[in-house]
Amino acid sequence: PYLTRQKQNERLRDFCDRNFKESRNDIANVFLDRCLKFSIESGISQVVMPQNWLFLPRYKNQRISLLRDASWILLAKLGPGAFETISGEVVNVILLTLNKKEPAEQFFLTGVEVSSIPSTDAKAKGLGNQQLVLRPQKFFREFLDARIFLSNVEEGHLLSKYAYSRTGTRTADNPLFLICFWETQYLSDIWRYEQTSVNQITNFGGRHYLLRWENGTGLLEQYRKAGLSSIQGQDAWNKKGVCLRLVGDLPATIYTGQIFDMNTGVIWPKKDEYLLPILAYCSSKEYSIEVRKIDQQLKLTTATLLKVPFDLNHWTKVAAEKYPNGLPKPYSNDPTQWIFHGHPAKSEHPLQVAMARLLGYRWPAELDAEMELSNEQREWVSKCDTLLEYVDEDGIACISSMRGEEPATGRLRELLSVAFGTGWSTSKEQELIRATGIKSCNLDEWLRDHFFEQHCKLFHHRPFIWHIWDGRT
Repeated sequence: PYLTRQKQNERLRDFCDRNFKESRNDIANVFLDRCLKFSIESGISQVVMPQNWLFLPRYKNQRISLLRDASWILLAKLGPGAFETISGEVVNVILLTLNKKEPAEQFFLTGVEVSSIPSTDAKAKGLGNQQLVLRPQKFFREFLDARIFLSNVEEGHLLSKYAYSRTGTRTADNPLFLICFWETQYLSDIWRYEQTSVNQITNFGGRHYLLRWENGTGLLEQYRKAGLSSIQGQDAWNKKGVCLRLVGDLPATIYTGQIFDMNTGVIWPKKDEYLLPILAYCSSKEYSIEVRKIDQQLKLTTATLLKVPFDLNHWTKVAAEKYPNGLPKPYSNDPTQWIFHGHPAKSEHPLQVAMARLLGYRWPAELDAEMELSNEQREWVSKCDTLLEYVDEDGIACISSMRGEEPATGRLRELLSVAFGTGWSTSKEQELIRATGIKSCNLDEWLRDHFFEQHCKLFHHRPFIWHIWDGRT
């Protein structure tokens, strides 16, 4: 009987509210409590049920009660594919055996893990030959919000001793409140830089959005007052820390104090000297492994991010090797980041950057003198000044020569030759074209046939340059 609270009808919800407050979030948990309630003294209850209640916060009180009042004889984590008759769904289940008897002080919970074994038959065999896990039951009552797990978690201080964590702002209508920074050239008081999560570990990423902030008194605030949105994470703003994606393997990037979104968890240190060790730890594979030992749900809560062991001395040594010059200052060669310097010669996509510059676009880092950037980033920003004279006056560059203007190909080539200086040549031009994924074509063909498609793909299919043609090749 698996049925979450959202899918229960009113009569069933009322019954659970009156009789099973701790377990009411799923009928399976109510069923477990009823089995124990109907059992005689020292009676045994054995159930198959979903595993997510072992770590989800909303089941914390039920876990505490069961760990206090019942002896956990066996916890077998079966995982998906445990039953031949269930197909088409991924149901992660456990087989749980409880004794309705208060556990002795030294009672050991016994567990067996077969979640990763693929087939039903192999799981059945695994229950008989996998190594058993023995842990004192009182360990779980005192540790990690009474979360129950079978994998070994090293003893030691938790990260929560050294850091805070928060989740970010929920707009309730992202298309209304969020734009990519390249969709406007006017960074007025309406907009604020926003930090979001990254897909892979990197020093500086997730910096492509602007939030419609309006000094905190505009439409978003009206949404908040109406209960539609929630502005969260303010105590992390203007601090340095680590930004983590709350799903998957939790890739990390450096956080520099901006407003951040609800798909993001930010960790910041209680003392400045903890920052680099925490960054080194959260950017390591070990961190996501430890977090996933205690919580396997798809999206984590930010509280979970801190409930892992943290060896300050070890990670201080790691940080000293990884960051010998201290915390890196913002730097990026990615033109989809608002900290990008804007120079083609030091870009991951030089042809796209050069074309944008030719048509008059400038990156926020060039226009915001107060933006925090590394010294190298500032040097590249200053080098962009030499490219300003090559900007088209009306923002229209024709591939073919028109009205006495040079063709776009020649003008683009001239801008690139200035940007690359002595490093520019015909072979360099071909190298840049090949780097876009086109094996063989000249610059004119690239502009006509490939530029716009690649431009849309690079800039999240929200183009700020338009390619207009009559449809003929």
